Amino acid sequence: MAFDRNALGSLSELRLPPDLAAFRAEVRAFLAEEMAPERIRGHLDALDLTGLDDAFERAHLLRAGARGFLGIAMPKEYGGGGKPGAWKSVYDYEAGYRDAPSIDTAVTLAGAPLVRYGTERQRAHWLPRMIRGEINGCIAYSEKGAGTDLAALATSGEYRDRRWRLRGEKALVTGGHKADMCVTLVKTEPGAATRDAMSLFVLPLPHPGVMVRRRATMNGWTLSEIVFDEAVLDDEALLGQRGKGWPMVLSALGDERAGFAWLGWATRMVEALCERYDDPEVAGVAIELGVARRFCQRMLDMQAAGERITYQGAVTKVYTTELLQRVARLGVRLEGEAALRWSPIFQGGSRFIWELIERIHCAISVGANEVQRDAIARFGLGLGRS
Repeated sequence: MAFDRNALGSLSELRLPPDLAAFRAEVRAFLAEEMAPERIRGHLDALDLTGLDDAFERAHLLRAGARGFLGIAMPKEYGGGGKPGAWKSVYDYEAGYRDAPSIDTAVTLAGAPLVRYGTERQRAHWLPRMIRGEINGCIAYSEKGAGTDLAALATSGEYRDRRWRLRGEKALVTGGHKADMCVTLVKTEPGAATRDAMSLFVLPLPHPGVMVRRRATMNGWTLSEIVFDEAVLDDEALLGQRGKGWPMVLSALGDERAGFAWLGWATRMVEALCERYDDPEVAGVAIELGVARRFCQRMLDMQAAGERITYQGAVTKVYTTELLQRVARLGVRLEGEAALRWSPIFQGGSRFIWELIERIHCAISVGANEVQRDAIARFGLGLGRS
């Protein structure tokens, strides 16, 4: 049974109002030019998650910022577009589809907590530069003993002589080696309940008393470890209310679970399978892509209506990241021996073997899928704790 490739368009397309569809067309044209082979030639870097070097990424962010893409959903008073979150989701989808290095931007990682909880001075200092694409950012939440379970984190912050002093080590930080600023979560209230024990801080990088180390992942690119060795911060570094970092982080992580970059990657890979193979299993993952698109469509509709997203983000995250894994496994099986010709830059080698290794971390990042299933059970299905 061969899969009708003409059906793929209806399975992978999003339903957008005219103004958002026009924005998507503009983004598509921009990213097609940005990511053309002749543009990226000479800028490959397998040690970076993006597969591209810092020079290309920073130039790309400046161009995307100048077009108003990075901050399309940020407040206008700081240089943003003031649009609903659906506009950023559409950009993330297209950036994922094109493998553009403008997914984990400073806006994506740190914009939401700054907008919601930052002081006016903090917003004015950080947001315009983030929106213009002038700086990179990172978030340092996880630790070696506290990955998904942030309640177990040990990094501490002590307030003494009108200064904060941070001690501890963060792990699994995406892009820490190239970040110009960092948002981090530390324990500041010893003995308090988890919800009231932690605080968020925003600080520039590099910074005295802060050391960044790179660690290779299974796929060769590096995550970072950030060590705070009596790093001294002033009061302006505290983001939001002291002791209320836990709910702020949960809110920020919820924004990252919209899943549109994941949908972009999955669409690109399913299209590649449909172009190469007539196979019933290819038809199956194409249908599953349609299901993922429906979950993401619900997110778009909720964002456009200004509705609060809760368990819906967890549903999208679980389904789409696990679809990426299924597509990768199928691609490797269909390619057979050819899959062993691995290439981290996807030119002249197998994309699917890279995907097979890479998409393990998607199901762990931003809250492991096991934790997401708990959230779906509690808040989506109304089930109590066992």
